[in-house]
Amino acid sequence: MSEGVRRAVVTGASSGIGAATVRLFRRRGWEVLGVARRAERLEALKAETGAEVLEVDVTSQASVDALAGFVSGWGPIHVLTNNAGGALGAERIEDADLDAWRTMYETNVIGTARITKALLPALRAGIGPGESATIVTVSSVAASNPYEGGAGYNAAKAGAHMVSAVLRLELSGEPIRVVEIAPGMVHTEEFSLTRYHGDRAAPMPSTATSIGPSPPTTSPRRSSTRWSSRRMSTSTRSPSGRSPRPRSGRSIAGRSSAADPGRPNPGSRSPRFGVAHATKAESGSGAPRFG
Repeated sequence: MSEGVRRAVVTGASSGIGAATVRLFRRRGWEVLGVARRAERLEALKAETGAEVLEVDVTSQASVDALAGFVSGWGPIHVLTNNAGGALGAERIEDADLDAWRTMYETNVIGTARITKALLPALRAGIGPGESATIVTVSSVAASNPYEGGAGYNAAKAGAHMVSAVLRLELSGEPIRVVEIAPGMVHTEEFSLTRYHGDRAAPMPSTATSIGPSPPTTSPRRSSTRWSSRRMSTSTRSPSGRSPRPRSGRSIAGRSSAADPGRPNPGSRSPRFGVAHATKAESGSGAPRFG
């Protein structure tokens, strides 16, 4: 990488997959900027990992502009991980809280587009001769698997998927990888608490368990991110139907479908780029959470 320094920006870094991603990058020697809304969580993550942190609201243009200004002084970046998102509520469409739907769309779709637009110049600046940059969007199998009570979240994650898919086409020819990771059920500390407004007894959507059993929950430090990445290697195929071939020492997962893992993606121009679906887990205890 340029100047021998590798830098990554991770959104939604205050908990769950985002925080685990920051920890993973730091363990591998990367400089990391973790951003989220909750400053106290970010400060704890900074003390733990040594990462840079910045309070950012992806639904605010002024906040994202401030992020872009910070990054321009921090240095070129090589990876952007769009992880900020989330679900609110699980009502049927006839009972839908449309304000919650707007919030989900603002965060999962417009927030992803806003961050990507703001940081593309820094990504391009980090590309040296023979190098590349990577944009990762964390979506969900909910983008392609409808379930009762999930319409607002299904629609928001489908939108995030399309942002990533179109970006991949628009950046074709540039040395920028566009990767989408679509987790299935992930055990994190608060995804469902946020969705159900702190109600620990809230029932799961009735069809969510059709996606697969929950990941093991025997230890809170058994990271769901490690679980997802472990399972992805067995559940992805390239658009050509062949297993993806590692490039520059990295495995780039191809497009897959939860319903048909071998189904090609007619909109993809390159087998290097695509969606990694992690939809199955080993058996374990604990209520499944779908995100």
